[in-house]
Amino acid sequence: MDELLLEINNLQTEFKLNQGTVHAVNGVSFKLNKGEVLGIVGESGCGKSVTALSVMRLIEAPGRIKAGEMLFHGEKGVTDLLKLSPTDMEQVRGNQMSMIFQDPMTSLNPVLTIGYQIMEPLKIHRKMAEEQAQATAVKLLERVGIPEAALRLKDYPHQFSGGMRQRVMVAMAVACSPRLLIADEPTTALDVTIQAQIIDLINELKDEFGTAVIIITHDLGVVAEIANQVSVMYAGYVVENGPVQQIFEAPRHPYTKALMGSIPRLHSWPERLTTIEGAPPSLTDRIVGCPFQPRCQFRIERCASENPGLMPIATGHTCACWVAGHE
Repeated sequence: MDELLLEINNLQTEFKLNQGTVHAVNGVSFKLNKGEVLGIVGESGCGKSVTALSVMRLIEAPGRIKAGEMLFHGEKGVTDLLKLSPTDMEQVRGNQMSMIFQDPMTSLNPVLTIGYQIMEPLKIHRKMAEEQAQATAVKLLERVGIPEAALRLKDYPHQFSGGMRQRVMVAMAVACSPRLLIADEPTTALDVTIQAQIIDLINELKDEFGTAVIIITHDLGVVAEIANQVSVMYAGYVVENGPVQQIFEAPRHPYTKALMGSIPRLHSWPERLTTIEGAPPSLTDRIVGCPFQPRCQFRIERCASENPGLMPIATGHTCACWVAGHE
């Protein structure tokens, strides 16, 4: 039987700005089992990263998690992460769950050495002595493909290229062998060889420790290779969710179909790449009906007045569309 690790129910996150309230995440729900990989895909600005930051409890003013439930099945049983005090959350974050942030250029502390930043969680959460933490940090850097790892521990972030900083971020995130790893664009700015190494490392963690992974990416090829489940987000909503094979072979939501259709094909060379007409809605506006309907060629009258919500269309496969399967 699958062992449930994370259950997100009706997560809502907003940002109160001078221009109005940005409804960044609108009722997102999903489940993640131990050792499973969930891929979250969608256009820029659809709420993927904010969802991840919400799970990590890293939303700060002017943002706030408005509502929802985040049940984490950790070492001490089932915990609602939203009810933990900041101090208790610090014991979970970086230890039982960790995150590879999207921008390696700004995510590392510029005044601390790489070695210090990798060793810090090992000392705090694993209670390692200096020498043991240093030896472990060297092994972590070697695993992510940084040459002369022992010598690089004393270097500062500005002495690394963008791709190497990304690898350092990966090393920090996996240092404590977390039960949950959230990877936000983990292969950005990396060449294909290092991308393969990072994916292999994530797979090793999954297989060796049963680590569950949430991977956020624009690269649908990475999702197809590594993920078990896929959630497609649009305007802060999950519009389709299901097993990776079903989503890729038979997408049901018009937005998912449009995303798949915009991928260049290796053996065909169209005169123009397929695009999705129009633009995403403003998240400061109250969305009535399906958020994708202004751009959807299959819309019907009902789409403009009612948001369908996720509905089951196959085993483990849900879709938020009034016309899915009938267009």
